Amino acid sequence: MVQRCTWRMEKARKIAVEATAMADQLEGDLFMAKRALEALNAEGNGNAATATKESPDPVDEEEAMERERRELAIEREMMEEEAEAEAKALEQEYPLTDAEEAQADGTLSGYPDDGTTPENATFEALLKAGTLQLKLVDRPGYAPDQAIEPGPKGRKTDVFEHKELFKKCHPRFFFNGEAKEWRRTAPAGWTGQPPATA
Repeated sequence: MVQRCTWRMEKARKIAVEATAMADQLEGDLFMAKRALEALNAEGNGNAATATKESPDPVDEEEAMERERRELAIEREMMEEEAEAEAKALEQEYPLTDAEEAQADGTLSGYPDDGTTPENATFEALLKAGTLQLKLVDRPGYAPDQAIEPGPKGRKTDVFEHKELFKKCHPRFFFNGEAKEWRRTAPAGWTGQPPATA
């Protein structure tokens, strides 16, 4: 499932990169067309003394360039819509599970970080650094819990040192005296934290 999520994200990223490259190419083409037009105008102005033909109206040139800009903007918008449609088609073809969606949001805890609680960001940083980690604790008859434990790069004292942070996280952690762990209810579909990268 994680591979499928990664594949979908890579496919969407590839589509976005291709759309950006095409837009850059179109901008380059517009720049080259402007230079060619300027060269033709300069050449035409040089021959104006000998030729009876009048030089093009500058207003017409500006209108032509404005028309090219509008066309470029429309093409870019169409490419972005096409990339968005392809990403939506991929989402429908390969729907994410709740756990994959949580991981796709970039949080190891499974709870989205909307930026309103800075303690959540600090907690996520500790998880990503491997100082702390979360484990899934099944409770018969109840929703499973997340329990904090030292990570692969952490110590037991790290859990004790950050107890005030756990109380300020949203949703907050509570100390379970029986298990001697900081716990909170796990989000729906959360199956555990993937191992920390070394």
